[in-house]
Amino acid sequence: MINAQDFIKSLSLQVLSPSSRTTWEMHAADINRPGLQFVGFYEYFAYERPQVVGKVEMTYLESLPEHVLEERLERFFSFPMPCLIICRGMTPPEMLLELARKHDVAVLGTDMITTRFSVNAINYLNQCLAPRSTLHGVLLDVYGVGVLITGESGVGKSETALELIKRGHQLVADDVVDVCRVTDNRLVGESPATIRHFMEIRGIGIT
Repeated sequence: MINAQDFIKSLSLQVLSPSSRTTWEMHAADINRPGLQFVGFYEYFAYERPQVVGKVEMTYLESLPEHVLEERLERFFSFPMPCLIICRGMTPPEMLLELARKHDVAVLGTDMITTRFSVNAINYLNQCLAPRSTLHGVLLDVYGVGVLITGESGVGKSETALELIKRGHQLVADDVVDVCRVTDNRLVGESPATIRHFMEIRGIGIT
């Protein structure tokens, strides 16, 4: 599940038409550009993804007679999509906003070009939907490389990390490390918010 407000805030989106839903069910870190759907092709329609409208799609919608536009948008919004994003700061037709409200679909706007926004949205969804695990150890940034120190309790993981920190390297997480796999060959580790910026050193306490 994706929190709607977090999505809007993280991607600096404007709300053109709100929705009553506070979360969206998504399972893939991807977006859909609904050009084919606007012309009536609905096989393999990825309606469960954010729908992103760029200049091409908007120009096509604006070229349609009003009764055709209503028919196309009515069918489009009948699918349970999470949201529709209008790029390039374009103003959508009023009918689009009306039908979005009717079907309780949020319409959002951004000034970014479509390609750049799509990349940002996919990166954000990758972070949110990535498989996650929690490990016991200390994670540091050593010369720009993530280093995870693991071992049994009491062997000196935090003390070893402290010596590396004294040599100018950076602490990422101590004791508890949250790890997510954002791509098949990329792992990202971070500290839980409650213990971020702290270390537990045997004999000293929490610093």
